[in-house]
Amino acid sequence: MKRNIFLLIIILFCASNLLAQPTNDYINNMEGTTFVFSVPPIVSSVDKSEDEVVITIISQEHTNVNVTARYGFVKLLEMKPFEKVTVSLPTYAAFPYQKSSKDKVVEEAIYDAAIRIEATKPISVSVAVKNDKGGEGFAVLPIESLGRKYIVSSFNDASNYYSDAESLPSIVAITANYGNTHVRFKLGGNLETKTAGGVPVGNEISAILSPGEVWVISSSGANADLSGSKIEANLPISVVSANQCTNIPLDNPPCNYIVEMELPVNTYGKVFLVPVFPDRKFSPLLRVFAKEPNTTIEIINENKEKKIIPNTNNMIHSGYLEFRINAPNSSKPAFIISDKPISITLYNSGSGEDNIEASSQVTASPFQMVLIPHEQELESYLFAIPESNGEKLFEENIACLITELNVSEVEDKNFKIQDNFKFGEFNGVSWHWGAPSIIQRGDMLSFAGTLDSGKKCVAAFYDINTLSTCQIVSDRKFALYLYGQSRGAGAYGTIAGMGLKDLTSNDSLAPVPTWEMLCGGNVVGTIEDKPENEENRSNLTLPIFYALESFNYDKQFSQIIPGVTSVANWKLFVRDKNQDAKAVIKFSDKAGNDTTITIEYVAPKISINPQKTNFNIVKLNDIRTKDVNIQNNSKSPFFVEKIYFKNKTQYFQILNPPLGEILPNEIKQFQVQFIAEKKGVFCDTIVVEDSCAARDMASFEAVVDNAEIFAQDLNFGEQLIKTKTKKECYVRNNGNCELKIYEVILPKNSVFTVDFPEEFSPEKPIVLEKGKMMKFIVTFIPSETKHYIDSLIFISDAFGVDSITVINAIGVDPGLVAESYNWGKRRIYRDEFPVKAQPVENGHNGIRLSNKSDFDIKIDTVYIVDETGSKSGFIFDDIALKSLIGKILKPHQDYILPVDFLPTELKEYVVRVRYVSETGKTSHSRLEGKGVVPNYNIIYENFDTLLINNFEYPQVKTISIENLKTNYEKDNFKFDDTLTIFSIESPDNSVLNNEYSISGFKSNIGGSVFPIKLEPGEVFNFTCSFVPPKIGENIAKLSVKSNALEDKEIEIKGYGTGKSILCQSEKLTLCRGEKGVVNCLIKNNSSSVVTLNNFYLSNKTTVFSIKGNLENILLAPNEVKRVEILFEPKTLGNYEEYLYFNIGTKGYQTSDSVAIFASSELSRRFVEIIPSHNKINISTPFIAKINLLDGIELEKFLLDKFMIKVSYNSDILLPQLFNISIGPLLAGKFIIDKTDFNLSKKEIYIYVRNISDQILAGAGEMLSIPFSTFFPLSANNSVDISVDINTYNDCITFVPDAINVVLDDVCAYELRRLNISNTKYQLEIKASNPVVENEVKVEFGIGLNKAGKTQIMLYSNDGLLISNPVNDYLESGKYELIFNTSSLASGVYYFVIKSAHFYKTVKFVYQK
Repeated sequence: MKRNIFLLIIILFCASNLLAQPTNDYINNMEGTTFVFSVPPIVSSVDKSEDEVVITIISQEHTNVNVTARYGFVKLLEMKPFEKVTVSLPTYAAFPYQKSSKDKVVEEAIYDAAIRIEATKPISVSVAVKNDKGGEGFAVLPIESLGRKYIVSSFNDASNYYSDAESLPSIVAITANYGNTHVRFKLGGNLETKTAGGVPVGNEISAILSPGEVWVISSSGANADLSGSKIEANLPISVVSANQCTNIPLDNPPCNYIVEMELPVNTYGKVFLVPVFPDRKFSPLLRVFAKEPNTTIEIINENKEKKIIPNTNNMIHSGYLEFRINAPNSSKPAFIISDKPISITLYNSGSGEDNIEASSQVTASPFQMVLIPHEQELESYLFAIPESNGEKLFEENIACLITELNVSEVEDKNFKIQDNFKFGEFNGVSWHWGAPSIIQRGDMLSFAGTLDSGKKCVAAFYDINTLSTCQIVSDRKFALYLYGQSRGAGAYGTIAGMGLKDLTSNDSLAPVPTWEMLCGGNVVGTIEDKPENEENRSNLTLPIFYALESFNYDKQFSQIIPGVTSVANWKLFVRDKNQDAKAVIKFSDKAGNDTTITIEYVAPKISINPQKTNFNIVKLNDIRTKDVNIQNNSKSPFFVEKIYFKNKTQYFQILNPPLGEILPNEIKQFQVQFIAEKKGVFCDTIVVEDSCAARDMASFEAVVDNAEIFAQDLNFGEQLIKTKTKKECYVRNNGNCELKIYEVILPKNSVFTVDFPEEFSPEKPIVLEKGKMMKFIVTFIPSETKHYIDSLIFISDAFGVDSITVINAIGVDPGLVAESYNWGKRRIYRDEFPVKAQPVENGHNGIRLSNKSDFDIKIDTVYIVDETGSKSGFIFDDIALKSLIGKILKPHQDYILPVDFLPTELKEYVVRVRYVSETGKTSHSRLEGKGVVPNYNIIYENFDTLLINNFEYPQVKTISIENLKTNYEKDNFKFDDTLTIFSIESPDNSVLNNEYSISGFKSNIGGSVFPIKLEPGEVFNFTCSFVPPKIGENIAKLSVKSNALEDKEIEIKGYGTGKSILCQSEKLTLCRGEKGVVNCLIKNNSSSVVTLNNFYLSNKTTVFSIKGNLENILLAPNEVKRVEILFEPKTLGNYEEYLYFNIGTKGYQTSDSVAIFASSELSRRFVEIIPSHNKINISTPFIAKINLLDGIELEKFLLDKFMIKVSYNSDILLPQLFNISIGPLLAGKFIIDKTDFNLSKKEIYIYVRNISDQILAGAGEMLSIPFSTFFPLSANNSVDISVDINTYNDCITFVPDAINVVLDDVCAYELRRLNISNTKYQLEIKASNPVVENEVKVEFGIGLNKAGKTQIMLYSNDGLLISNPVNDYLESGKYELIFNTSSLASGVYYFVIKSAHFYKTVKFVYQK
């Protein structure tokens, strides 16, 4: 049974002890912030969806990572220290193309297929490739460690060993990170090697790459191998070599996909400690590649053996060697020492030669692994074994540690390597040293011989049995390799890190930084590498900004191309001008020399006290003033140029502003006034400006509200005339501000009198604080039998209409008197919140009926009149109610009728109980109540769009839960009640515990004590902070559990962006000779106004310039600014530039840039001549049709005329000028304007113009040209016919075409000559270089008679075909070509010859 192989290589590389150094010096290892590479394709599985590419990333610090690939693939990550994150790429985005073993090889081509990974802090990156055919992986070099020269290490095509395989090629993928990257590839390998495009071994091909483009080259044919091929470029490139599935050795199956990222030549070393693999009969295969000719290597193991690498070409045995270090059944580590720099690639052999099944053997499948030069060894390595979904991907994982020891240590039987190395594993929180999961396997193996230092070397092997991140640290340098095997197909082998110093450089001088600190702490600087002598200077690599040691500074570095750039500019921007800032930066060159600088900015210590001022609740239309102090805590004077509130609409203003000089330790006082013009919550911030910066200093807050009066109504019910009854009533302040009651309008009827606890007047009002009440007594003495209605009207400063106490009373004669009752507000009954029925609370628990006469009263009938359809809210005692009918009440006797109130709805309940005596007189009891339940609003705002992971500047908002109260102005809710909040819950509990959740929110709810009770109108506030963890929408959900009518849930949203400023440029394509404008769009993606200034270009080229004045541009939130960049190209090609600018917002500055891409192009369409027949017959007309082939759309070029030139070189043909006809493509749109004929030159000129509104579009036949045929005047019976079209347009050209036709036999000609010649194929330019004359002489030789068409072509430096002066079947011999150069522009050109198997390129420079 086959098993899918899924390989992840998880490695973090480090050059120094992690415990002592907060940030690693990643120039000397494989950490970086930018990675650009491509992955050669594995043999596709039957179902290509099973192919997978997995990228593994590890960071030592908190960092943000952006992974992009083609077809719009984007993955944004936030990483914690020592966290491992994997990203699975779809194969269509990961591979330049996909190919199975049954497919033919793919010719060399350029693909827009780079994978790009960018991080805010150094990370390590590795790649794994897997499917059901096998898998392998490699560690990725950051761009700062890339080089310009490489030698390919791949392996042979093993397709001959598999009957169903068409091809299993050797592949190399070359990726550019910079524009106009010129790459030359000289093919190596063996005699059977050629490229898929037919280029034979030893030949050179070239390409020009733009950023993100990948040039993929494959071998063609069984046994073909790209190993030894040399790659050179003008700018750093990445190179990954592979084989789709190969045997190692070639006759030893099974095969596996092998892959490795090549090391630049300048990192090659001279001493190598070669590891071995336990339990193998044979040592691994090695290939040794030399940088220089005649390199001698010495293999030191049980024996010593010397070998020489001539390096006279790129082929095996000359350009590189292949061998094993041990005899069969011997597997011991060895030294390889050379006199000149070399690189060694190790190839693990397949299990076949061990005569065991792969399923039972560790390291039994092929893999490819570069070896670490002794000069590039490190003192610390961070790594982890491959895993998938929390499980080991390989059953056995082994680490091989190789180090040097003193001879005494080796001979010491008690020596333990663990005593000299620290083994650690990370448990997610901290490091556990001792690492019980790292277990030594067997004894150390000693190397034969000693190093020049006199030290011995040993190899130790360890089983790694943990998925945690591991670390091995020592005070001595060592090499560390990881390898493993699944029990089945597939294996992996990789270095666990290495130094990447330029070992070829004689540069011993460190880069020299210079800088100037500007006002406000910003810094502008320059870094220049030394020495000034270019030959000895290694040039800069990327700077290291030590983020853990730095604070409050943002950095900006102009573009540095590692190993190319010698001088660069850099800047620092203080984020918060109120705080000190520090930056620690290391500037390094490729040779490893470095300079570390520390820059510190001491901010003016200006403070405003208090830093937060709350005016609390201010009554509408009031004015409040607060004293505020500003203090200079610095050691030097501070000059206040401006002081103001940031938001001009919040009703705060500064009185007597403290402008001018404030001496050290001096305090100045000023006032802040708030005018309460409207209700609401108002916040603002004071900004203090000096000549350098604006600083946000102190915040102010005020709440504007008003008092609300509530006057209780009063119902006396039935009372006997001329008797006195007193009842208590109240007036209450239901608002948030104090209530002032100035006077009261008393009842008009004298039957009512009112007694207040104290006197009040407009001059001396009664003042009631929030929620307080004033009780008073109303006395009722009815004078007659009637229904009295009256009122008290309170005059106050409150808003609202419930300032009237309505009084109801009934005067009755002596007889039956019925009591009324008002339960007021009572909570309704709900199943989830049951309540008990409420009795009458008047001391006798019921409605009292009294006989106030001196005679018996018999109750004849009782009616219950439901006035509001709410009878169900009152519960009568049925027995008492029935017993009342026929009841005789003695004089002055009372009867109690029990009634309870239990509302079930939000409404007012009113019933009237009517009692009728036997004499027909009636009496009434009015029963009232109101069913209520708490209701509340959650008041909140969604958060703005913020920068992701910007924990220094979180956005904080208040969320309020308001218990609604009766609003007599709007009358929208009359049934308020006390609200009890039992809890506030969230699916993500971290939101509640003052910790940032995975969605980026946190709150202070965790500090609240539940349950929380709120009276109507009261508010519970809590704060929520937001720092978006990812770009796009982020959501947190909170639900409130309470006794309200329903539980409510809120969904808080906030949006994340990678930048506060979003930049986008439109790619501009111009025709040759044109100039135009590239529009750069800059959008303010934040919630604050930003200022843009200090615009400048990186000046990578001279064809771009900024149009207009771009200083102090204010951008409102979501506003877009268009910046115009003038593009004036001098030559054809693709151009890249960067526009840099500063961003000022919220008192601090950052910087940004936008990439600008433009090109000057000449579009092409191909023309084809279609002959009516390939052989010409005498007296039979011959017709040549001129066809335009499919290609780029022509509509945009608006071609309205062109000239077609047809040439022929024989007197066999004569054109029939008057019979030339328009073809279907032009018919109805174009006509032949005129035709010219040059008999001596044998050329026809056909002028065509547009006569319609239709434009030229599509493809098809343009013209048909008939020729008359004649007997030849010589033995030459063939004719060359060519066509060339002038479009009169600088944007498009029609590529010429030519054909050869032959006259059919009509009689005997000369017999064919057989020429046996010693002439060799050659191509030479016989002129000075550079060429300054108006012509250049080219000599070339043809070795075989008409063995194939000979073509000589002239190309420009950007790959454009200029001319094709030779295109014929030539006889053997030497030839001379005189080419007129007067029409050429100054520049680099190439003559290329193709003839039979011969292919050669000759470069020359033309100086006009």
